Formats: sequence, C-alpha cells, structure tokens
Amino acid sequence: MTVSYSFYLRFWAINSFMAIATGFALGYMAFYIIPFIFSPISFPILAFFIYQFFIYKYFWGEYRGHFEYAYRERQIQEGANKVIKNCLGMKTFIKVFLDELSAIGIERDEIYIELLGITENEANTEQKFLILMKLAHSSKKEDNYEREISYLEQALEILPRDLVANYRLANSFEKIGKSEEAVESYKAALGNPSLLSDKLKDFISSQIERVKSKGPSKKPPVPGLKYMTY
Repeated sequence: MTVSYSFYLRFWAINSFMAIATGFALGYMAFYIIPFIFSPISFPILAFFIYQFFIYKYFWGEYRGHFEYAYRERQIQEGANKVIKNCLGMKTFIKVFLDELSAIGIERDEIYIELLGITENEANTEQKFLILMKLAHSSKKEDNYEREISYLEQALEILPRDLVANYRLANSFEKIGKSEEAVESYKAALGNPSLLSDKLKDFISSQIERVKSKGPSKKPPVPGLKYMTY
C-alpha cells in the first residue's frame, strides 16, 4: 500500500513528540523522588531515541499494518476537513480544529450537524459520510460508544463496505462488550475491495483472532495507537 511521504513525517513527528513529553514527565518525577542521581533532561532524550526503534517497526516492521490503517483514517480526516473549509469557511474550520483538541467538545457537534443538513440538501452522500465519521469520532473522544455506533451505522448505510467505518464500528462494539458484533464488523472491514495490502489484512485478521480467543478489549491493539490515528 502506498502511503504519502507527508504522513510518514506527520506520524514520526507526533509520536516522537509524545515520547519526549512522556520522558519529561518521568524525568520530573524521578528528579523529585531521587534528586541529584537522574537529570530530568536525560529522560526525554532517552525516550526519543528509544521510540525510534518502534517507529521503525511501524514503517517497515511488524506494526506496518497498524501504520497503514492509521493512514486510511487520516485520509478520512483530511476529506472531512475539506468539507468544513469549503462549506463553512476557514474561520469555522479553525474553531472546529481547536475544539477537537479537547475530549469534550463545545461547538464541534453543532457544526457537524449543521454540515449534515447542508450535505443532505445538496444530496452529496460522500460528504455526508465524512461528516458522520466526524460525529462518530467526536462521540468516541467523549467515551459515548453507543452514540458512536449510531453514527457509524448511519455512515455504513452510505458506504457499507468502507474499511475504516467497519473497523471503528468493531472497536466500538468491543468497548461495550459485544464480541460477536465486533468480529462481524472486522470481517466486513476485511471484505473491502480496496484492501490489497497483506500487512493491513494481517492486522485486521489479528483483531478477529484476538476477540475470538481473549474476548473484547477496551484498549487499542498497540499502546498509544489512539494518539497516532484519527
């Protein structure tokens, strides 16, 4: 699967920053627990270099499937952002962007619902799909999985075989403990005709086997993955 160079850079930058931030937090705690032995600045530097090993795994190693899935999610994000800019302008887009930085939104859902009305009036199903995915993601950030499922199911009425929507629906079913529904949604993601990457197929298949053998999980398949994707 071809991934844009800009996404490689974005993925590396975000995750390296997260590693440095974690290192700062650990260094700060270590300095106050055992002063004069550890330098606080050594932790973020060490964390940065250690994480480069994991970055390699995402780009070319065993986590490649996770990385390719993250790229697919990013494409939906970018498509939805274009809809917001085109329909409501840059000022509203900036407002939404800042609102999305918090777990609990203040105005973003109202803006998304306004956009739904616009896309329905224009009979633009592709744009409607993208905004429903935004609403689903907003619900996920607020840990409202029932509402997220509702929006994802509406999105899948438009594009029933979409890989990301089915995968995220499976994740949501896991969060509320519905194993069978999660497995069926993962299988639907596997059935997407554009899924040609063996690495991505293996990644989704591994989620099916995990749920079948261990039951539903409330954690992402890889630590920190929720920060790396949508």
